[in-house]
Formats: sequence, structure tokens, C-alpha cells
Amino acid sequence: RGPCSNMFLRRAAVVVGSGAAGFTLGHPIHPDTPLSAPPPPRQPQSRRSVHLASSVWAPGIPTTVLIHGLDSSRETWRGTLGFCQANGLPAVALDLRGHGESPLGDPAEFNIDALVADVERVAASTGPGRVVVVGHSMGGRVAMSYAAAHPDRVAALVIEDMDVIPRQYDWNATPPVESFSRKVEHTPGRSAIDAMGTNLHSVGGYDPKRVEAWKGGRIRSTPDDGAWSDINPHTRDLARRHVLGTRDGETALAKLGNLASKGLHSFPIHLLVAGKGSACKDPDAMRVLTPDLRVHRFLESGHSIHNEAAPEFRTLLKEVVFESARREGYIANDKTGQPT
Repeated sequence: RGPCSNMFLRRAAVVVGSGAAGFTLGHPIHPDTPLSAPPPPRQPQSRRSVHLASSVWAPGIPTTVLIHGLDSSRETWRGTLGFCQANGLPAVALDLRGHGESPLGDPAEFNIDALVADVERVAASTGPGRVVVVGHSMGGRVAMSYAAAHPDRVAALVIEDMDVIPRQYDWNATPPVESFSRKVEHTPGRSAIDAMGTNLHSVGGYDPKRVEAWKGGRIRSTPDDGAWSDINPHTRDLARRHVLGTRDGETALAKLGNLASKGLHSFPIHLLVAGKGSACKDPDAMRVLTPDLRVHRFLESGHSIHNEAAPEFRTLLKEVVFESARREGYIANDKTGQPT
């Protein structure tokens, strides 16, 4: 994590291309400040930007890397980031490609390997130590695959309400969206936000009530009186085809189970299962793949456990981070569970 004695908060853009990643530091932000900055300049298709929401560094504590789900962004982790900052836990959240403020890049490059490589660039930016990887929903699939590809970089894996069952989609009945503009320019006499909402409904097929709820958040105004959408139905369909519709999660967990059986990795794997409308349909099958899987059930929570059961989620996250720090030998195993 580096020899820093003081914690600090930063916002950064990591430009991911064929060469080394470059960093552009911005002004410090507070977790209570809305992430409403204008979208970044669009990069050529051969380059992709991954935006870090915020990071807090503390000596001797593994950084937590937070990965959002489909049709979401780093904004979903705002409360978690605030908790981490208040408790001295290093944390970073990112917008996956095609989500939030990150450009999609070349659609032909969208697959689980590219998403894992993006996460690794973000994880590497935090320093050489191991990281706690947390993935919600589709982000759980990405987190599993990241841990399987980089077991030496992982201090703990947290899968939030996601299983390894390939999702089935009828592409004949509903053809995939092949392109979508997430920016609507200002036109006198009409609301750019309403125009974007109409596009998401007509092109992406999103429910109008869901679209309406996104206005002012995932659909927002830009300084030039246009509108920007964190949601991209083109990305959604690419993710359905190349992430959620595959057996990559099953392959990743099986690899982790095999590595553990040979003593080649020792980090804990936590599975968080919602009690209402859970997307994790068969946790027992996951335990067969990885026998040491620790299952935590949140009976009163819906799919977004980190928001709907925030106190319980944050307590568990803190325990996972400090357990990792003790296992790595960063802090003593005292009664308080706090750094010594």
C-alpha cells in the first residue's frame, strides 16, 4: 500500500490502452458529494477509460476493490465508500467499460477476460499488496474470474448475490441492441433528459417506470444542457452474451476450488445471498465447486444487499478486511479487531 502515514481521498481516471496505464488525478471529493461530473472525453475505440470513484489509503490494510453489476455504476457503492473512509479502510470503486462514465471501447473486445484485465489495472494502481475483491450481481462473476486469474493478488473474495448458472436469452425474440449513444445533445424546446429516457425505453426496452426513477441519477444533465446516461443497452446485451450467458463463473470457482485443494491459495471466499428476489439460485452448487465457501444469508434484503442491508453488509465487510489484514500479518490479532 505504500509508506504513507496519512489517509487521503482522491479521484482518478485510469486510461487503459495497449501500453501502460496513465493516471490523471483530479480534485479530492467527499463521499457525500454526488458523482455528477460531466462524462469524460470519448476515447478512440482502441483505448478505454476506467474511472475510480474514490480511494482511501491506510498503511497495512488491504484495499477493497468494489465491482458493480449490470446497468449500474460506481455510484452504487457511495454509501460503502463513505463507510470505508470513516473506518480507515482503503477502498476503490470503478465503472466497468460501457457503464457509468467509462466508454465501451471496441464491442468486439467485450468479454470476461477484458473485464478481468481492467480490474487488475485498477487493483495494480493501489500498490503491490493483495486486495479484497467485492463483486455485486454481474460484478460477482467478474470478481470470481479475477480471483481465479490472479489468486496471488487476492486477500479475500466477496460475491454478492450471484451464482454461476448461465442465463438464457432468446435473441430471436429480442435481438440485441447493436449501438446506442449515451449522450443526447441540447435541442431548444425539449428536455434532453426526457429524450434520453425515451431512447432507453424505445431502443433498450427498459420499463418506463424504471427509466423515470433513473432521471437525475443514472440519467443526468451535462453542463451543455444535454443529457448523459450511465446505462447502455448495447453494453447490457454484450454482458448478457459474453458474461452472464457463459459458464465462466463456474469455471472460475472450479479453478479456485482446485487451487485450494492443492494448497495454492488460502484466501476466504464469501457468498452473500439475498432473502428476497435473489439472483443466486443455487449456492449449494457453488459450494460443491469450492467446498470452503462461506455462505451468508440476508433474509430481509433484496438483491442489492450492500444498500438494502447496509449495516449488516458493512459490518461483514469490515470483518473480512481486518481478517485479511491479520492473515497477511499487517495487524495483531487483538480483541478490538483494530490496527495496532
